[in-house]
Amino acid sequence: MHRSISLFAVAVFFATTVAAQDHQESPCRLRFAVAEKYDRWGVWPDDARQWWAKDGKKKFPELCEVAFEDADFAIAWEKTWTTVKYLVPILTRDTRPIPREICVQSGDFTTYPCTTYTEYEVYDRVDFEDQETQVEQLSVIISRMQADKRVRVKTIVNKGGKPGKASFQSAMKAIRKENKKAVAGPLR
Repeated sequence: MHRSISLFAVAVFFATTVAAQDHQESPCRLRFAVAEKYDRWGVWPDDARQWWAKDGKKKFPELCEVAFEDADFAIAWEKTWTTVKYLVPILTRDTRPIPREICVQSGDFTTYPCTTYTEYEVYDRVDFEDQETQVEQLSVIISRMQADKRVRVKTIVNKGGKPGKASFQSAMKAIRKENKKAVAGPLR
């Protein structure tokens, strides 16, 4: 009997501890909503979604994703492709003729007969060739929700690599910074 009471007490203690933890305030202070341009809410770029799930939530614990109507900030993004031009060095090995002349004094020291011949010199030359490629570009617009209107805070554009991850990481930093400015209030 005593044993069943102690097990019951442990179970009650565990349940109340878990319930107390659920009621603790979440570290989330800033809420944001994500949308692909043209109102596809909740859609993230693939590399940004992976970054947020793996590292972003830990790095920005005060931020959390919510539905649009509950958000303090809206992040709208658009993926496009842009043409980037660049120069590619091309190494070329070439030969060039170099005329040479040998003059030898005659036996009677009165003339200098000369013989002309050609030597070939090998040299390396670097030329540049124009090339272009298509690079993924991601544009992110961050807006603060004020009086049911969106007020633009910042625009971020990243090209190449993982533009979604880079753009969203920059966006989270911008939201954090914007909140610090709002909390600090106007300078006097």
